Amino acid sequence: MGEVRAGGRPLSTGDPGITAYTLNATVTRTTGSGYLTVPPDPNSIDAYRAGRQVWPAKPLVSTLNWERRQTVPNMVQEAAGANGIVDLWNSGTGTTDLVVDISGYYDKS
Repeated sequence: MGEVRAGGRPLSTGDPGITAYTLNATVTRTTGSGYLTVPPDPNSIDAYRAGRQVWPAKPLVSTLNWERRQTVPNMVQEAAGANGIVDLWNSGTGTTDLVVDISGYYDKS
């Protein structure tokens, strides 16, 4: 697993000042209709590494909606949560390719 960086700073639990991320999410090559949600993950990176992660509750709020054969982008601002990890949920029929670009973050300092 690689470390994600922006402006020379790690975007991870190693930087407790990060409170939220600004992302651009794009779905493309969609084979059915659906929606994407981007909530904070309740697990820490250490829980994942040790195999002790819990399956988070599936969110019911849509961040991005699409129909079959559409390419749809959307800007997302999401809290980093207690552990600095966000989840990406594809709640749709069929498959899709997902492209995510981190464009920035909010720092409490």
